[in-house]
Amino acid sequence: MKVLIAFLGLVSLGLAAPEGHNPKLLHPQIGGRIVGGDEANIRDLPYQVALLRNNAQICGGSIIAPTVILTAAHCVEFWVIPDVSMLSIRAGSSQWRSGGQQVAVREIVIHELYDGDNSLDYDIAILHLAERINTINASEVPLVNNGEIFDAGTYGTVSGWGTTFSGSSVSPETLRRVDVPIVTQTRCRISYGSDITSRMLCAGYNEGGKDACQGDSGGPYVINGRLAGVVSWGFGCATPLFPGVYASVAGLRTWITQHSGV
Repeated sequence: MKVLIAFLGLVSLGLAAPEGHNPKLLHPQIGGRIVGGDEANIRDLPYQVALLRNNAQICGGSIIAPTVILTAAHCVEFWVIPDVSMLSIRAGSSQWRSGGQQVAVREIVIHELYDGDNSLDYDIAILHLAERINTINASEVPLVNNGEIFDAGTYGTVSGWGTTFSGSSVSPETLRRVDVPIVTQTRCRISYGSDITSRMLCAGYNEGGKDACQGDSGGPYVINGRLAGVVSWGFGCATPLFPGVYASVAGLRTWITQHSGV
C-alpha cells in the first residue's frame, strides 16, 4: 500500500491525502514489504503464497482450496499480467525464491466491478491453479462469514515478503508478519473519506509504525485463524492516522463463493 513517488513528500510531512485525489495515486506498487514486523515461519502461516511474475515475487495470496488462491485484483490486472503464462505461485516455503511447491496459474478471475483506473473498490481476484497444491507446510485458510463484522481493536495478522522500511527497494526473501488491530469504518473514513466502502476493512495503529505495503499486496489478513482481508491499499506505509485498507472477505464473500466454490 504505497502512494506514488510524487506523493512521498506529503507522506513524510504527515499531510492528509488531498481532496479529490485520483484513486490510482493510492494504489500499492507491485513489489513490497511488511513494516515493523518480524520474520515468520511458513509452518505458522501455511496458507500464505507468493505470486511470481516470470519467477519474480510481486504480491502475496492465500490458499482457500487446493487449486484456488485469493489475491488482490490490482496484482493481476492486465497491465501487470498480460498473459497468464507469466504467473505462478509458490506455496509451502518461507522463502519466495525457493522451496515448497511452485505451481502455474491456469486462470485469473478478477471481480467484474473492479476498475483500477477510477476506484479502489472490489480489489479482489481468484486464481485457479494448473495443479493441486500438495506440498507440506501448505494448507487452506477458512474464510470469515458473509457480512461478519469485527469489533475495533480486534487483532489480525498480516504477512508477506518485502522491504522492512518505507522507501527501501531492497526486499528480504524471508516471510514476515505483523499484528495490527481493526479500525472502525467511521474512523477510517476520517482519513480516506468516501473511498472507504462496505467491501473494505481497515486495520492499523493511530501512531503508525506497523503495516503491510507494496509486495504484501494481495496477501492475507487473518483474524483468529480465518481470512478476513486481502491487502489492498493505503496512503503511505505505516503512516500515522492512515490505516491499511484491505478488501473485505466478509463484504465480498458471495462473489468469492460463486467463483471459487469455497
